[in-house]
Amino acid sequence: MLSLAISVCLALLMAKSSFAEGSPQAASGLRAACASSAGLIAGSNPASPHTVQSVESYYSRSSGRCFVLLSRRPEGIGRVLPTITWRMLYDGHTGRVLAIASDENGARIGRVLDPEYKRGANFNSSYNEAVAYIMMSLK
Repeated sequence: MLSLAISVCLALLMAKSSFAEGSPQAASGLRAACASSAGLIAGSNPASPHTVQSVESYYSRSSGRCFVLLSRRPEGIGRVLPTITWRMLYDGHTGRVLAIASDENGARIGRVLDPEYKRGANFNSSYNEAVAYIMMSLK
């Protein structure tokens, strides 16, 4: 995990230093570095057999953060498999998990782990709050 964080940080530093800050080229470089970190995160978290994995990345210019969403679900149409969806949102700069949401046959579990997340009165985040945070982060 440490080598993943170092690789991601180096890619982002190279993207930031290559172009004038705020330029379209800099933003494009940071998006590319964010996409690269998504590949590194996915590669360090391989899917198990009979599982479909998808990876999305999003670089937020306003916050300067890179978000990586790793999603998994069972594969196989016509096979009797439990209905499981699993989503994990990572900070693409550090590799840190920011939020988790899973739904296994209707049993939903979720948690927002981002230390920068502004919680309301309810400190214990839920599945719905974790999904909302994930969706908000990818906009």
